Amino acid sequence: MILGFAVSVVSILTAIDLFLMTLASSQAGILILIISQLLSGILGCVLLKRADIYLLFYIANRQNQQLPVIKELWEEALGIFACLLLCIPGYLSDLLGIFLLLSPVRKQFLQAFSSRFSRKFK
Repeated sequence: MILGFAVSVVSILTAIDLFLMTLASSQAGILILIISQLLSGILGCVLLKRADIYLLFYIANRQNQQLPVIKELWEEALGIFACLLLCIPGYLSDLLGIFLLLSPVRKQFLQAFSSRFSRKFK
């Protein structure tokens, strides 16, 4: 049931993204489309490499100080997910990736997600 819903949502989002890319290429040209997707992919890969290295140093530092890392790990994981979204071609994934790169958006997303998750299992 959940898998079928997830496949439906991903299929609809892919169709919308394909439509947006077709619309953008017909208006601005295929060269602009290719360049924008290449730049966002390169940016995503560079940020992903940086985020991964900094995340490892961050975890090691928090463990040396004997501080909990759970909440911070989820926020960093969303940052890594945002970088992965930038690596995927498409305007919707790029837009979502850019929004998730912003720290206030990640905090709001985690706050909304954690409140839904905690209500479900109480």
